[in-house]
This record gives sequence, structure tokens and C-alpha cells, in this order.
Amino acid sequence: MASNTNNIEDEVRRRAYKLWEQYGRPEGGEEEFWFKAEREIKEAKRLDRTTSEPSNPTPDQTGQKKPRAANRRGELL
Repeated sequence: MASNTNNIEDEVRRRAYKLWEQYGRPEGGEEEFWFKAEREIKEAKRLDRTTSEPSNPTPDQTGQKKPRAANRRGELL
């Protein structure tokens, strides 16, 4: 687990540095760049984790029964 934490910190550090460079290397504001980088990375990881899951589960996946079909007169089949 510590290895995973170190990897995330390294990612945040690299992203914060890139942000700092993009903003013209201003003096101060290190925490702002760090927090922005951290938010971006956590959001990206959350999106990666959720993309493998269906966004609209079918009734079979939720355990619900499928609605019954109706004929032309509106009678359930």
C-alpha cells in the first residue's frame, strides 16, 4: 500500500510541477498547484475506475424483472 501512495505522490509532484511551469513559474502558491494536481489525478483515477462499469445497468444487472411486452391492442403478452 505504501508503494501505491508513493506512486500517487510522485504523480502529483510531477503534475504540480507542470502546472507551475504552465503558469510561468510564479513565486509562492506551491500548495495551490499541489492541491490542483492532486484533484486532477484523483478525478482521473476515479473516472478510470468507473469507465469499466456500465453507466445504465440493464434490468438483469440490477435484479429487476424486464417489463412485459404488449401486443397491438395493449394487452400484455
